[in-house]
Amino acid sequence: MKQIKIVLSLLLVFSMLLPMSSFALFDEMDDVCVWHSTPTLDGIVNKEDGWSDPVVLDNDTLAIVSHNKQNLIDMNAKAYMAYDDSNLYFAAEITEFGENMDFDTLVCPSVLDKAYDGGNFGFDGDVFALTLDVLNMLTNDPANYEKNAPFYCVGFDLDGNASVYHSNGTADEILDAESAEAAVTFTDSGWVFEARVSLDTIVADICANTDTDVENFDYFSLLYGNVDSKANFVYKSNRFDLEAEEVITYAEYASVADTALDGMPGYMLYGSPVKSFGIIYYLNHEHSGTSFRYESEDDFATFDKEGVRYACCDICGEAYEKVTVPMIPFTDVKQGMWYENALLRCYNWEYFKGMSETTFGPNVTMTRAMFVQVLANFWGADTSEYACDTFTDVKPNHWYYNAVSWAYEMGITSGTSDTTFSPNKPLSRQEAAALFANVIKVEGLYETPTTEFDAKYTDVEKIAPWANESMLWAVENGIISGTSETTLAPTGQATRMQVAQMLCQFEYYVVSLLENAE
Repeated sequence: MKQIKIVLSLLLVFSMLLPMSSFALFDEMDDVCVWHSTPTLDGIVNKEDGWSDPVVLDNDTLAIVSHNKQNLIDMNAKAYMAYDDSNLYFAAEITEFGENMDFDTLVCPSVLDKAYDGGNFGFDGDVFALTLDVLNMLTNDPANYEKNAPFYCVGFDLDGNASVYHSNGTADEILDAESAEAAVTFTDSGWVFEARVSLDTIVADICANTDTDVENFDYFSLLYGNVDSKANFVYKSNRFDLEAEEVITYAEYASVADTALDGMPGYMLYGSPVKSFGIIYYLNHEHSGTSFRYESEDDFATFDKEGVRYACCDICGEAYEKVTVPMIPFTDVKQGMWYENALLRCYNWEYFKGMSETTFGPNVTMTRAMFVQVLANFWGADTSEYACDTFTDVKPNHWYYNAVSWAYEMGITSGTSDTTFSPNKPLSRQEAAALFANVIKVEGLYETPTTEFDAKYTDVEKIAPWANESMLWAVENGIISGTSETTLAPTGQATRMQVAQMLCQFEYYVVSLLENAE
């Protein structure tokens, strides 16, 4: 399946550091692909969670940018990233070796809910960070070359608590649980962490640094723009020196590169940017999903020709595969019938399925279970994760179980009693009106009817009190029309083709609501 190369602009800068006393640089690393996934944050890096391939961080790839002692350690780590539509994830497996560097000498932040009292920035103790330049907004604009990139660093205590600290150049704080979270585990020689930062936080930080209006930020380009973004990994090692009996910052490392010293602010030391990034990240994903589209209704399958539609990626929305739609196979429907257009739409958009491979059952009564499944199909709901045990007549092995569970949990139906749904009960026209109205109510789009029933309808007194407003709403908005010039037949059983026609009218109504909302 074709892959889209989408560039991640998330590059994390770690600052809280000491005056620079030495500086070494290395060549820029190879580009790294970041995959669309949502890892579980448990402090264990599981590649099945969708993490990128590791970035190796060692003496060959990390520059020592600041230290106050010559007691250097050998640094070894592997770092990873992932992303989804709401968050950036990063993780690392960190191992250190060296004289007097056993795990017992580890120093951790003493306070995780506020910045370290001993300085202006961050945690005290061992900290791992990532700096970022979203969409290269710093490095592509000369006006921003001297500005510091946002950074996000992870600190922890020996009880296994972890937090994420950030700075956007103007504000420095521990991020709350909605904006970020982290999990850490300890090994015999180091530690492993996983963390996430919300894209809203990252975007706000980079916009604050570049004087950009957050409201005008292009999220689509961030996720799918195919533009590279630059990053640094940064690590600060604090240890308790057993011989000196004091806490010492052994070294501060960053993945900066000597091939990019052109005004790119990558790693800040007390307000003085190191103008280099060492890593380029690309956001990538495999096209997948069940969405599709037609170029126009001319591409619909009909009684005498195949149709053509395009599979669309549920992640980025791009059409990635041309699909042939078979001619309408049903032998019990004909061209030229009053329901032909409704049938074409419902077949091509897969709102309905046939009663068999060759029959549609246009005059078959629609059951309540059928109707709820049609609503779920129309709304594009993924019902696979829905389950409820409220109704004794709806079991997990029933074909309509997930759809009914979805409708119940969404508040679209409450059943025919506290314990029954009556899935095989014929659907009445007033029940259809009520369920259509409930879908709109759940989405917050419902508008109370403003008219009364036309006096020409002689059977409105047959409408149940619980369905009166829904029927009026459905008639007012053209979703349900009369069965004759003078009757609405509210208690009449709805056939499959009547429901198909109602569904198409409902579709036109929903589209008009969404257009007006824009």
